[in-house]
Amino acid sequence: MPDVPESFRQDWLRLWNLAERLSASHPRSRVFKEPEHPSTVLGFAGLFLEPPDTSSAPSGWSEYVTSPRNAITFASTHVDGVHFCALFGAADASTTTIVLCVPLADEPNQVVGTSLPEFLALGCMVGYHLDDIAYTDRTVPIGDLEHPLEPELAFLLDALRSEFGLTPWRDVRSRLEELHARYAAEIVWTPYEA
Repeated sequence: MPDVPESFRQDWLRLWNLAERLSASHPRSRVFKEPEHPSTVLGFAGLFLEPPDTSSAPSGWSEYVTSPRNAITFASTHVDGVHFCALFGAADASTTTIVLCVPLADEPNQVVGTSLPEFLALGCMVGYHLDDIAYTDRTVPIGDLEHPLEPELAFLLDALRSEFGLTPWRDVRSRLEELHARYAAEIVWTPYEA
């Protein structure tokens, strides 16, 4: 696996292990009619996982011209090519910059955390269909917490919160701006041709 911190590898494996447990015991509903594979069980929440294989890069690595070239894809939403990557070879070896990649956006790569748990906390109340971040210039808070979540989504988010001890971000806009200012320059990607 490319040079990502051991802490990221451990968190990715922990997320995969949670997905394996959920796929073995997930309640069946209109959405989950068949037993789920670990890579798809969190899909309703917007996290289709790549397996944490330490011997090679996952199959979905750098699918789009705008994807970071110095990152490894660990999940996607399965909508319009939106996926999540962890940068490798960062200047600060104690952090793993997590990037939301939205191929159709003018600024397709958005920093959404400095660890897998911090990223998971961002969507822990509403899910991980977070592509609005790339279209709103990080100025609109995420989610509509006034409407109840579908039971399947609530179940999955509760499992993630419980496993990782997640609490929602307090000020989404400010934290996204801070992450962008500090880490966006580390993303190596090919801008669209003009």
